[in-house]
Amino acid sequence: MSTTPIPATILTGFLGAGKTTLLNFILQQQHGYKFGIIVNEVGEIGIDGQLVENQREEIVQMNNGCVCCTVRKDLVKGVQKLLQRGGFDYLLVETTGIADPGPVAQTFLNIPQLQQLVRLDSIITVVDAEQIHKQMAETETAREQIAMADFVLLNKTDLVTPERLDELEREIRALNPHTQIFRTNQSQVNLKELLDMNAFDVDHKLGVDPEFLN
Repeated sequence: MSTTPIPATILTGFLGAGKTTLLNFILQQQHGYKFGIIVNEVGEIGIDGQLVENQREEIVQMNNGCVCCTVRKDLVKGVQKLLQRGGFDYLLVETTGIADPGPVAQTFLNIPQLQQLVRLDSIITVVDAEQIHKQMAETETAREQIAMADFVLLNKTDLVTPERLDELEREIRALNPHTQIFRTNQSQVNLKELLDMNAFDVDHKLGVDPEFLN
């Protein structure tokens, strides 16, 4: 068995931005990866791929070969359970829409048992081009999700003008000058530019939040 840590990507973004659409898009593409997926509640998100085991179980097998684990409280236990189950070579973690991805990232960096098994590859934040300005004005979480992102999917670009998109990109870069921005519809993006990119940079995160590792 390989001892090389497998890559992990955290998917975050406000409810309705398109992160579950992105997750389903990833699962439907031909990319050679077999995914383990951590979500908060299978019932909340509607993953495609037809869950084929009893959904009361924490770990469910999907008919596309992926396994999915619902995590209600303890992320570490969920990841460990999924790793024990095995059969995948990439881990996707979908946070709730109101979650700051920082603590999730810290879990992978601060827990020695996970460090040996999983390498945090990136944080991807999906934003709703039509709603993000309002969300950033109303809640700090929306700003934190962008500030912590290695990649931002500026989604639903068909709903706003090109001038508005340029303005949003400037706002995003003001919060996070290091992030790479993709303009998308239906969360569709070239996965070769998104997955297994070794994009996570602790120094960038500490620049945003000096207390990040504490």
